Amino acid sequence: MSQHSFFSPSAASRWLNCPGSQAFPENQEQGGSSTFADDGTASHEWAALCLTSGKDADLFIGSVKEINGNRYDMDESRASFIQIYLDDVRRRATGMMFIEYGVDLSDILGEDQGGTADAVMFNHQKKHLTVEDLKYGTGEKVYALDNPQLGLYLLGAIRDM
Repeated sequence: MSQHSFFSPSAASRWLNCPGSQAFPENQEQGGSSTFADDGTASHEWAALCLTSGKDADLFIGSVKEINGNRYDMDESRASFIQIYLDDVRRRATGMMFIEYGVDLSDILGEDQGGTADAVMFNHQKKHLTVEDLKYGTGEKVYALDNPQLGLYLLGAIRDM
């Protein structure tokens, strides 16, 4: 999926509670970005790099990512925040782990709909599936409990496992 889904899982809390909100162009998230989103993208990229390389976030302090013409630094504060996520994912990863896992939700939401789950862990013996998403916390407040984004990712991942 090359562009943001019309029924983006990251905006599911809005469009599930107010389906009519999709009629407004400013809610259709087709292209464009914000500094909050880009800042989160930088943190997600570092987190994925840490998980795939087995390294901790503090090893990347001083590195820089440029996204949409803006510079994002890996400083101690960001590294500390990302490390909390890394430690939790690694603690839960008792089986297979998939990083930046593309979830196809076309059968649920329509053609070319889906998203990317930050981490999906599957323990085959226990038949247990866990989906984790790094919430960097610099934009809109998001809650971990009853999170429709994670629920949608879980639905897609269940089908794939």
